[in-house]
This record gives sequence, structure tokens and C-alpha cells, in this order.
Amino acid sequence: MQKWLFSIFLFSIIFQKVDAQQSLKVLLYNDIKVNKAYFTLTGNEYLVEADNMQFSTLSLTDTFHLKENNGNIEIRTTLGVLGNFKKITLTSLHHKSLIRLQPLPILRIYNDYPGKIEIISQAAKLRFVNHVAMEDYLTGVLKGEAGLDKPVEMYKVHAVISRTYALKNRSKHRVDGLNVCDQVHCQVYKGYWGHFEDILEGVKQTEGEVIYDEQNQLIDALFHSNCGGQTLNSEDVWSNKLNYCRSKPDSFCFYMKNADWVKEFMAIDFTDYLNKSFDVSKSIFKFSDTLYHYQSNKRNNFWKLENKNISFKQMRADLELKSAYFDVYQMGDKIQLIGKGFGHGVGLCQEGAICMAEYGYSYEQIIKHFYEGVFIRKK
Repeated sequence: MQKWLFSIFLFSIIFQKVDAQQSLKVLLYNDIKVNKAYFTLTGNEYLVEADNMQFSTLSLTDTFHLKENNGNIEIRTTLGVLGNFKKITLTSLHHKSLIRLQPLPILRIYNDYPGKIEIISQAAKLRFVNHVAMEDYLTGVLKGEAGLDKPVEMYKVHAVISRTYALKNRSKHRVDGLNVCDQVHCQVYKGYWGHFEDILEGVKQTEGEVIYDEQNQLIDALFHSNCGGQTLNSEDVWSNKLNYCRSKPDSFCFYMKNADWVKEFMAIDFTDYLNKSFDVSKSIFKFSDTLYHYQSNKRNNFWKLENKNISFKQMRADLELKSAYFDVYQMGDKIQLIGKGFGHGVGLCQEGAICMAEYGYSYEQIIKHFYEGVFIRKK
């Protein structure tokens, strides 16, 4: 087998440094079946291996095509097919050298990844695992979970809660020999985004900081987009009671993007749903009425109908609603659900935190506003 090599003179030095940092194994593209992909190498210091053999003589400007091929990985360039392998490993040997991945058949915007990527064939699809230093990983989580153009103080908030979440949940994919994935199931991760100064500052200025509860345990750093004006107790959504996730009013998110929503149904379909799911009589709604059937100025867990408890949590899941915080209004033969907020409502309200940051609150003040009785220190 021909040996191919890209600039390995820094290999041992770089990896001694990376090993000394906290690092994660992140499963990429866990939500889709990828059987083809492109990768390119941005920069000029890499180690590229196939079945433990090192690549050499290839152009760094080339685009590499990967294809799942009966348990192997076919790799192709403009020169043609280079071979079929069980495992391909791409390693960046310099912080500015990134690995650009673009999965197929669902064409997505590419992401640039730091560290090392291992690629194998598993269950007739390509599996990508990014070995990445924690602080580099966080730049991609801040892009995925907070987005761009946020106040630096908000990036500090999210760096601390996302670092806490990653360490608390680093065994979430242990059955696969991994730590976390790049989807909402864990935290959305978009590769390396440290070239955005505000994101990088948010990570650097809070380096190593995590959140502990009163028992000196890492908290479950739960967060959501918008609470609609009131967060929820953790046990209102899940079975576990977390003393630091208590329901409280939050006026900061009132006028933000996801503060309110409306979803409309035909009344006959809505009453049919209530009848089948909760055994509520269809006759309780008169289609000529124009009125509120349910209206509240605070979050409740249930709607009382015919002595039955209608779960807002279940309705949210069944009807694919943005939140479980809404009123029910009827206009003739139509039903409108007039809702507040976006997400499960437990823990930190992201849009509330953004507003607090814009008003000049510090990241410590914002974190302690949403999580009761916690303290922040380096891990």
C-alpha cells in the first residue's frame, strides 16, 4: 500500500498539547443516513491516514469524495479511486488547519472541524466522530445554540452552561464509545467558529468555568428559547425535581422573537382530538361561539374540562406546538391556540438572557437569575 503523508513534523507536539486539555468525542450527523460525503482540508498541516497507512503526494486543494461501499469506505479524488478502506482518520496538526465536511445525499452547508475526525462504515452508512478539545467544541455549540450577533455577555453565559452540560452529559453516548452527538438530543454543534471574535471571547473569558449546585454537583444546565414570561419547575416537565430549576416570572423575554405564536385548527378536528385523547365530549364546543375556552395569566400544567385534566405537555407533543403555554380561543368553526414562548420552559430562557445582557447584566448575574442557589467556578 502506498504511503501518503501531509506535514507531520508538528504531530507529536500538537497532540501532547491536545491530550492535556479536556476533550470530547462528538458523533456528527447523527440525525441523517450519510452514505456519501466530501471533505477538503483548509490550511496545510494535516495527518491523513487510511487503515493506519499515511497518505502522501496528494494535493491539499483537491476535494476528496467518500462513499460507503459494502462495509468499506471508497475514497476518490480528481485522480480517480484511491482505494477502499475500513477506517479513515483526518487530523489537524495546527489550530488554523480545519477539516471541511459536506455530507450527502442531503446537501448541507459544510462545517469546518478542528482536532481529529475518524470515519468508519457502520450499518451501511458513514459514521463521523470528531475528537475535539472542549474549548474548540464550545465555539461550535455557541454558533448552533445561540447563533451570531449576540452580546458578548450572552456568549459568556452560554459558554458556561454549555461547558457544564457537556461535562455533566459526557457519558450520554457511552454505549457507542462516544461522549455526545451534534444534535438537539445533546447540544447543537456546528464545528469551529472561533474566527468570530465575540464567540471566541465568550469562550476564552470563561475558560474552564462550570456551574455547581448546593451539593457541589454539576447542574443539569437546561435551557430553552423563550419561556413566554414564566419558567417552569423541572418536575412539571420531567419526573426529577431540581432545586435550582424553579418556576419564576421573567419579563425580559416578553418582546423577543419567540415570545408568542398562534396555531389554528378546524374546530371539528380539535374536538375530535380532545375526544380521542382525553375522552372529552365533542358537544362541549358550539361551533357558532366566539369566546375563550381557556385563558390564564400564568403557566398551568392542566386544563380542566368535564372533570378531566387535559395535559398541556401532552397537547404540545401531540399537536407539535412551540410551547405548552397557551390559551384556547374559538371563532366560529375554527380554534386558535394563542401561545407564549418556545421550548420546554425549564432552566435558562435564552431570549430572556439576551435581553438581560443587552441591559448590562453580567453573565454571573444572568446565570444566577435562572438557576437558584448555584455557584460558578473552574472545573
